[in-house]
Amino acid sequence: EVEVWRGRQIESVLRRTDDPVRLAYSEFNRLLYGDHSIGWEMNEADLEPRDLSREKLLEVHSRIVCRDNLILGLAGDVNWSEVEPLVEELVDRIKPCSVALPESPIPTIRDEPGIYLIEKNVDQSVIVMAHATDLNLSDDPNYFSATIGNSILGGGGFSSRILSRIRTEEGFAYSAASLWTIPRRYPGLLGAVTSTSPENAVPAIKAILETMQGLIDSPPQSSEVTTAVDAVVNGFVFNFETSSQILSRLMFYLSTDLPRDWLERYLAGVQGVSASSVHRAFSEHMQPEEMMVLIVGDSERMGQELLATLGPVIIMREGEFH
Repeated sequence: EVEVWRGRQIESVLRRTDDPVRLAYSEFNRLLYGDHSIGWEMNEADLEPRDLSREKLLEVHSRIVCRDNLILGLAGDVNWSEVEPLVEELVDRIKPCSVALPESPIPTIRDEPGIYLIEKNVDQSVIVMAHATDLNLSDDPNYFSATIGNSILGGGGFSSRILSRIRTEEGFAYSAASLWTIPRRYPGLLGAVTSTSPENAVPAIKAILETMQGLIDSPPQSSEVTTAVDAVVNGFVFNFETSSQILSRLMFYLSTDLPRDWLERYLAGVQGVSASSVHRAFSEHMQPEEMMVLIVGDSERMGQELLATLGPVIIMREGEFH
């Protein structure tokens, strides 16, 4: 079984650069996060048989799957007095951890704004852009404003500004979206992604940056905020249709050190978002001029002079940042 898995992984590694979308995301992560695990991707050297021996796998398993690392949840038509003996028996069978797992290191995100190009003869240029933000997952009002703001900017589908601009107004692409990752303990990313013909790559980038700037220059319409808030609130119930879904959420909150009443806080926080608070979140955290923009595509078809209007272009090779 291990050898079958290994063969599949090697095949996946060898074909990584065949898909320009996968290549763009992979190289963008590597560009921003370097050697941190967030930017790491498996390669052939990681798949040596000696590193996948039965002894090695059991040793790694025992360090990770052990009693002190366990968060156990139960859901079903039972009461605690019935299941407590079974749980105690189960936990007793799990060996205690021999060593504590180290804390995950905080990533250092590269902060070198510019245009990064991977030359590739493809019909669709893939564009990924982002910069770091210091907003974290918490009950800070800015977190809820950022969540709704991202929906308005480009995370809310057809009603969002980026997709409306890129698809409906300009006809550059079928799909375009913003991203605003807000982790619990380390910096996140604020940016956007799209794919378009090489000839439209530069105009699409400029249109996205202009759309971002628009939410810095002035607040969104109240109707945009209402639409985004309603989408979150109305979809909220579908996350809690079963007891196992509720339990999974509570276990996630426990593992990330969020308060037990986070569900209530989240819903109340989202409902308290206003146009002015969204504007404030973008004004404080979004910097279009600081974007690191990676393009996978054919520079000749994009137009090298047109590319230069975005700023200095840094050439990257597949698999290696220069």
